[in-house]
Amino acid sequence: MTSRFVIRFDPQAEALLRGAGLDRCDTPPNLGFRQPLSRPGPGPALHRLPALTDGQIPILKRIPCTSPARARRIVRGERILRRCADSRGLPVLLPAAWGADLSVPGEGIAFLLFLAAPESMPLDRLSSGGSGWRRRVLEVVVEELARWHAAGFRLPGLAAWTILVEPGGELSLLDPAPRRSRLQGRGLAWRAQLRDLAALSATLDAETVPTARRLGLLRRYLARRFPDGGRASRWRGPWARITRTERRLRRRGLLPLRFDLVENGPSTSRLYTTQDCSAALVRHGFRTAAEFADPERLGARLLRRKESRRNAVLDTAQGRFFFKVHEKSARFRGSSEGIREWRGYHALARFGVATPPPAACGWHGSTSFFVSFDEGGAPLDDVIRDERQGGARGADEARKHHALTRDLGRLVARFHRCGFFHHDLYLCHVLCTAGLRLTLIDLQRLDEGGLRQRHGRVKDLAALLYSSLEIPITASDRLRFLATYRGGASLDHTGRRLIEKVERKARRIAAHVRRRAARSVRGDREGSA
Repeated sequence: MTSRFVIRFDPQAEALLRGAGLDRCDTPPNLGFRQPLSRPGPGPALHRLPALTDGQIPILKRIPCTSPARARRIVRGERILRRCADSRGLPVLLPAAWGADLSVPGEGIAFLLFLAAPESMPLDRLSSGGSGWRRRVLEVVVEELARWHAAGFRLPGLAAWTILVEPGGELSLLDPAPRRSRLQGRGLAWRAQLRDLAALSATLDAETVPTARRLGLLRRYLARRFPDGGRASRWRGPWARITRTERRLRRRGLLPLRFDLVENGPSTSRLYTTQDCSAALVRHGFRTAAEFADPERLGARLLRRKESRRNAVLDTAQGRFFFKVHEKSARFRGSSEGIREWRGYHALARFGVATPPPAACGWHGSTSFFVSFDEGGAPLDDVIRDERQGGARGADEARKHHALTRDLGRLVARFHRCGFFHHDLYLCHVLCTAGLRLTLIDLQRLDEGGLRQRHGRVKDLAALLYSSLEIPITASDRLRFLATYRGGASLDHTGRRLIEKVERKARRIAAHVRRRAARSVRGDREGSA
């Protein structure tokens, strides 16, 4: 029986790679510590391996495939396109080794191994050199991106962490996944250019690279891409177009996400964790996706079980971790509840909306899970209820309550201004810490933008109103929240229309809850009979 594992080396790097034990690039357990740089799902995965003896950094790209012909096409296409880009002087890494492993039917892997320069850093993790040096690096990035587009390439794999920056400021694209445009003679289609710019903008840190600097980078890109200004007229309102494209990509789950550690098992099991939290979880035995999918077996305490979902907590020396496990999860695991919630937490953190730090996500079989670090605190409705049950309030307690109401208004207003909608924004999904800091949780239904922005805003506000009816909140508290939410604007015709829509939707939510409770009681009676 012939072996279905094939590997080829660049002659200049073969001795170095074989000496480092990298002659079996198909087997993840033999690769040591890995830093994947790709989004979850069945697509390609990037892994940063430990540095070699000469300081070079191996980068492994693994691509799922199901047949030898498919593996050969993938590897051959990648090598040809990268050589073509390199011949045009474009910054791209050439593979030092490539091959495929098809020993397991249906679970084959095609792979390419690259060698990055010593001390290279991804663009999103530049922490040295000063702001002026980082600004110059970003300018070089957009200029090189314009060169790629002018040469007829589109870069569907582009992200901030796939651009490696050497200590001298030189750039190389780690995994642009280059594709030649079908319009090679007439330049690249502007929609593909918009997608590349939106992907790069979405993966840059919003605090390090604010909107004003992004606009400057866009102007530099247009000046380099269209030096005569001829076709730039087609880019009317380019920033608005890029923003809309970025939201569409994020809403469809097409933007890459960054992870620190990963377990790359078969397609029925996948685990993504952050480096900060992985050590504490590993000490308690959480090493594979199967163990995360059943946390109670390793000492986690079950909090509640509801239909096909259960919540558990794990107390460690580093703090408390909150587990949310979804049974019978989505068929397409790349868009399961755990992955969607991970995306939601990272998207809100990028815009400065307070959320607990995410720790892990993934799936095992038909079960998906999400783990976050519990910073403490209690649901906001319990905090308000306990505060009112304490009896008469003094001046300090009243000021604290008013400040809490205004903080909630500012949090929801910022949340909606960034284009996000929760769809389950009840007071129990807003946590209040001991320092009166408010954070949002339960983000698996988080939505962004779209054509129903007004509907999403009304539904979130109605959920807050409905959940406040069962706790002692006065009409003054609700007006104080609304005034803060609307930025201090007076109650005009638009504000009254918003109040009417929110109250109407809150009544519908109350009626839906009553019908659902009645069906549940009726089902319990039939079951007991």
